[in-house]
Amino acid sequence: MHFDLFLSYHIPMSYTVCIPTAGTGTRLGTFTKNLNKSLVEINNKPIISHIIEKFDKSAKFVIPIGHKAEIVKNYLSFAHPDLDIITIPISPYEGPGSSLGTTLNLSRDYLNEPFIFCSCDTIVEESNFELDQNWLGWDELKDTSSYRTLSTKDEHILEIYEKLSSNSNKAYIGLAGIKDYEKFWSNFDNAPKGERARGEVAGIKLENMPFEGRHFSWFDTGNPSQLSRARQKLNDEEVSVLPKEDEKIWFVNSNVIKFSTDEDFIQKRTERSSLLLPFVPEVSASSKNMYLYKYIEGDVLSRIINEEIFDELLTELDNFWEKRDLNDKQSGEFEGVCSEFYQDKTYDRVNDYLNRYPEDVKEFKINGTQCSPIYDLLEAVDWHQLIDGYPVRFHGDLHFENIIYSSKNKKFTFLDWRQGFGGLMEYGDIYYDLAKLLHGMVVPHPSISKGEYSITESEDNKTLDIYRKEKIQNIEKKYNTWIKENGYSLNKVGMLCSLIFLNISSLHHHPYSKFLFSLGHYGLQETISKGEVDWNSVSSHS
Repeated sequence: MHFDLFLSYHIPMSYTVCIPTAGTGTRLGTFTKNLNKSLVEINNKPIISHIIEKFDKSAKFVIPIGHKAEIVKNYLSFAHPDLDIITIPISPYEGPGSSLGTTLNLSRDYLNEPFIFCSCDTIVEESNFELDQNWLGWDELKDTSSYRTLSTKDEHILEIYEKLSSNSNKAYIGLAGIKDYEKFWSNFDNAPKGERARGEVAGIKLENMPFEGRHFSWFDTGNPSQLSRARQKLNDEEVSVLPKEDEKIWFVNSNVIKFSTDEDFIQKRTERSSLLLPFVPEVSASSKNMYLYKYIEGDVLSRIINEEIFDELLTELDNFWEKRDLNDKQSGEFEGVCSEFYQDKTYDRVNDYLNRYPEDVKEFKINGTQCSPIYDLLEAVDWHQLIDGYPVRFHGDLHFENIIYSSKNKKFTFLDWRQGFGGLMEYGDIYYDLAKLLHGMVVPHPSISKGEYSITESEDNKTLDIYRKEKIQNIEKKYNTWIKENGYSLNKVGMLCSLIFLNISSLHHHPYSKFLFSLGHYGLQETISKGEVDWNSVSSHS
């Protein structure tokens, strides 16, 4: 009886998973300009991690790499250090002689056992990957014109059709279980050269390898339209990060991985993290293009902020903004850095913006305020007052989206710190942090991600509006009072906040770029003519 019971338990078969990533991913266009297609994110997690996490942790993963190979290899070591992953360099991975067949052939030494082939743009909802027999994955589509298709009878595959050669609505999804691997490789070797180039289908011969058809709920991520669909279906509203081409933040396996194409950026971010402890997470691993730290439990401050928590934050920032005493040489250097960071960079960024939108150079009435031409306003700025900085330990991108709050132990953790202040690593101007904190109240991240802002334009008039919860407006009032009571200049904070909007406008796409520039234009006029900015005149709370 006990023996029979023992036999009734299922003992899973060991298998290997092959996920080819060597190709350049040209179908995804600009998405693969800086990244391998397997690292394009869905819900702030690279596609390859969505795939890997569907398989059993005991599986062995064979990952052929080519395009952006080092980045893929480093990512896998950061994101999945506990898994058995072998990366195989593929050459050539583009141009003459490159193909999926070449990739498989160069990987075959690691695929001489039962294995699963999975395209690196195939995500499925299910996780039934047993290799008790050969099988091909399919999904039912209305339009199968872009895919190979299958015909089945009683779940057995009868025929595999090339694109546009059948009326079947069962699309082959680039997911195959190969139990009879010896037959597979024999078929692959005996296939004509042109057929081998097509990849795994060259080894799948129904005449000597029976295959079962297995239905999966499939997300194709291999072209922009299908990627967009997958992002919509797999979106997690709890995670909201505005996308950038050259920077990414990935969340995987209780870790956060920051990626940038700028190697200097990553190096300095990593170095500065040690200077900002214990206020920021400890970076536990880094490479040329990425660094890693443990995911911080808590809530993003923008979601839970209230006046009581804001008071706690200001107390914490008093500790964080540790003043730095500078000698005469350092003071001169610091003033020069502030001048370059504020004045020179602003002119450069405004020039960049106006190259795209030359019509915005002139005078406008913005939300009822007559605003002089932007260059006239920049000439009117008291730059001497602005570049007279106050050196402290600084963050550099301090706003509610970059602050985690743990209500359990009333602890704040600051994220996404700036890599330096004009080249200075150990200190920067407190006014920049003060202005960044205000900028996040005036333009709340959730309002931007939800599209809750608008700009309407005529020849000489602009009307701006952004949704701000009433509690955010109240917190801004409290903040303004705190600034004055602590001896800081509200005019200077408002001026820098306006310059921040002008500076970042050139980094974004229309219409957000237009909105930011016009908001900065308005703020600059208000600070110069009135001393303070009434941000409520460009915001609503209902």
